[in-house]
Amino acid sequence: MFTKIANSRRGKFTALLLAGVMLLSSFTAPAGNVVVLKAGTVINLELIDRVTSDMRIGETVDFRVTNDVKAGGIVVIPAGSVAKGQISSISKNKMFGSAGEVSVQVKSVSAIDGTRVALSGSTLTAEGKSKLAVSLTLTLFCLLGFLIKGGDGEIIPGTMFSAIVANDTDIALPQGIFGHSQNMGSVDTTIPADESNVVVTRDNPGASALEKTIIRWYFDSEPRGARVFWRVVSSIPAQVKNTNESYLGTTPFEETRAFNILGLTYENSRDVQIEVKIQKSGYMEQTKRFNVRQAIDQMEISSFYELVPRD
Repeated sequence: MFTKIANSRRGKFTALLLAGVMLLSSFTAPAGNVVVLKAGTVINLELIDRVTSDMRIGETVDFRVTNDVKAGGIVVIPAGSVAKGQISSISKNKMFGSAGEVSVQVKSVSAIDGTRVALSGSTLTAEGKSKLAVSLTLTLFCLLGFLIKGGDGEIIPGTMFSAIVANDTDIALPQGIFGHSQNMGSVDTTIPADESNVVVTRDNPGASALEKTIIRWYFDSEPRGARVFWRVVSSIPAQVKNTNESYLGTTPFEETRAFNILGLTYENSRDVQIEVKIQKSGYMEQTKRFNVRQAIDQMEISSFYELVPRD
């Protein structure tokens, strides 16, 4: 068919066109810039889920990355990213006061391009409280002490843990995104480059891209029903002022809102924090701080609070 088409004027043109298409299709589009996240890079994690020896081997456990992870000066795994782990071993609590035990291994975390980064490291393990002595004492007195079980193994949310990158991992950097350079040190997917220094002001409220970026706020606690307060904590008070506490609601609390903090820009947001305080009668007060730059990049501020009863 191709030979017949080429024998006419129109056919010659068509043949040339087809040849051009075939030539172009033989080339592969150039890939974007790639950085290598080196094996052995340490990633600091915080346990999100409560883990107990009542769970099943293989069950998924979530961790939160607590610090930006960089490769070549670029943030490739932002703080707040969720790492995945699994229950690796379980020992149930048993009679005669034998305590339960549970172990967790961190498996992977996703980079900014979606690449699965394999993680390795020591195993996170917790053992419940043994009640062997009490059980034996009661058994000696024929008081059915053998029926007493030890405590469950438990790892509470907020437990800190470190893992390491298992292998050298190639990570593709997005093209045309603000922060894509060695000296910027981060990759932002929300604020255009020409708006990085636009200031939030009273004169033109809601006009900047920063104020139009919607942030998910989510806080939960155990037990629930705790009161949630927040305030701005700034290390650059000449630009962004500290604020008094404001009441948000009770846990579980979820809301979407923008940052309309006066004086704030994307560029200076790295020096500003949101402090979130949780209060509940009969429990100790807990406070956590969240970097505003990270919240903008991730479009989320979230945390879980395991409340501790007062003595």
